[in-house]
Amino acid sequence: MKKQTMLIGVFLLLVLPYLLGAEEVSDQATQVLNRYFEASGGIEHIRKIANISFTAQYEGYEYAVNYLITAAGPFRINEPGQTVVFDGKDYWQTYFGLVNPVPADQLEPYREITLLTMLFNGLLDASGQPVKAEYLGQEEKHGQHYDLVKVSGTHGGERTCYFNRSTGLLEKIIELVDDPELVQLKNISRFSDYQKFDGLTLFTSTETMCVTNGISTRPPTRLLDIKLNQDLDSVQLIKPEATVEPASFKENVITAKIIGFSRGGSAITNITQEVFANFVAKDEATFTVEIKGTAKEYKYLVDINAALSIGRGDYLVVFNNTPALWLVKAFLGLRPELEGVSEGEPVTIKPALIQAPQTDAVEKTETEATKEANNQEATHE
Repeated sequence: MKKQTMLIGVFLLLVLPYLLGAEEVSDQATQVLNRYFEASGGIEHIRKIANISFTAQYEGYEYAVNYLITAAGPFRINEPGQTVVFDGKDYWQTYFGLVNPVPADQLEPYREITLLTMLFNGLLDASGQPVKAEYLGQEEKHGQHYDLVKVSGTHGGERTCYFNRSTGLLEKIIELVDDPELVQLKNISRFSDYQKFDGLTLFTSTETMCVTNGISTRPPTRLLDIKLNQDLDSVQLIKPEATVEPASFKENVITAKIIGFSRGGSAITNITQEVFANFVAKDEATFTVEIKGTAKEYKYLVDINAALSIGRGDYLVVFNNTPALWLVKAFLGLRPELEGVSEGEPVTIKPALIQAPQTDAVEKTETEATKEANNQEATHE
């Protein structure tokens, strides 16, 4: 018994300092987070936010996106030609008047949209408490002093958050994200131009850059016309009404129409993914598309971004991460050859009739000739 007591005592002497140190680091991290939320207006005030709306203006783009996000979960995102709505149960998207569920392979970014994530980068959990964090110490950059706190990343990696010691506010997040191709991606997000709105201090400028591959994953963005706790019309957060009928499928032919044009000159049709699925089309399958009496062969691509080779002037049919089928002329656009064609123009699409290659026909002829010769020899014998 005495020996066991001594072992326990030695264990505590060896381990207890590390346990206390970890607890102290955790306490320091919580203090930094609490100071951040206090500088933002206080956790109690934050918990009272019922909804927020704002307009995101992206640098280098000629259009803006309007957001409405509620604390309860439902949200609405409006951009030119497209609206996405989460009604609390299902995700819907409208596109040039069509209405469809958001495809399963496109749901992930929408599932991550919450009011607390949008405003406070997931540093508050669903119950409104600071997330678990680790204090990493202090750092000086460009004359500014920062507290560094590490938290779990949104995609399984880790995030290092930089809080300005003078203001208490979050200015930068460095996130390490595992990637199957590049092993690990390093993203840097910045937050600035903090302003007050109904007692809350929120950032109004942000951007994200992947320094691993040099890609701007979120261009410099200004948040404009920020409004909190508005009286909402319930119609804004339910499944939208379609204003365009989808194309029809009969006898292996889709009868459709053009419902719009992209900025690059591609024609957008009312062919939904559900209607097109009747073809059970494989990647790079060939289809005959007829517009205004002119028929051309188009190649179907499941994912235009993953295509290994696209030639200049190739005719393609793609969904391009939208609910409507696009008719594309690669790198050139269809507009020049669709002069006089406007929205509402009829379109038909059907599988192309692919003739057997000439070499197969020659081989078949030679085989048949050989058989005939053998038959003649057998007859003579």
